[in-house]
This record gives sequence, C-alpha cells and structure tokens, in this order.
Amino acid sequence: MNEQEILKVLCNGSPVEVEAIIKNRKAVNQEQLKALIKPLRAEGIYVDIDNMSESTWYYIWKKVNVKGPHEWERVNLANQFYWNKGTYNKEGVHSLFDEYGELLKK
Repeated sequence: MNEQEILKVLCNGSPVEVEAIIKNRKAVNQEQLKALIKPLRAEGIYVDIDNMSESTWYYIWKKVNVKGPHEWERVNLANQFYWNKGTYNKEGVHSLFDEYGELLKK
C-alpha cells in the first residue's frame, strides 16, 4: 500500500481495520510508518515510539474529549514492533528472527 492509502485507513477506518493494517508488515513497513507520523498528527492521531534496543515499538492512538476542554482520554488504535537488526522482505518476513525473537534456522 502507498502512504496515502495507509493514511486514509488510519484516519477513517474502523478500529478493526486500523489494527489489521498496522499488524500487517507486508502492507505497512517501518519507513512508511515513520513517514506518516507528521501527517497523522495533523489528523489528531499520535504515534509514540519506544526504542527498546532489540526492537522498536510504535503505539498509535488518539485523544477523545470526554469531559471538557482539558480532560482527554487516550484511545489506543494499534501497535506494532519491528526488529532493529536484520531486514524485512516485501512479504513482511524478517531475515533473522521470528515474531517471538527466536533466531531463524538457515
């Protein structure tokens, strides 16, 4: 998917659609997610980044005004991580690790 298509789903999609696209590394790679941080913020959607040395997590959320001008609730939309070492192919499969951090056998 291109960045405009991803942005459209993240801004207008249902929670199920948003989570499905973010969890699919074939549809959204790490570079695309990084490039969407500013455009998403303009739409009121935030991306928190947590670099944990072996992997980097991306938490996507929005604010919902529930009690007035200064009382916001954080609504989590989706999260995803990417391994910091190695690479992902076009199918979203990592070159070194599986989803659980186990080394792939070669």
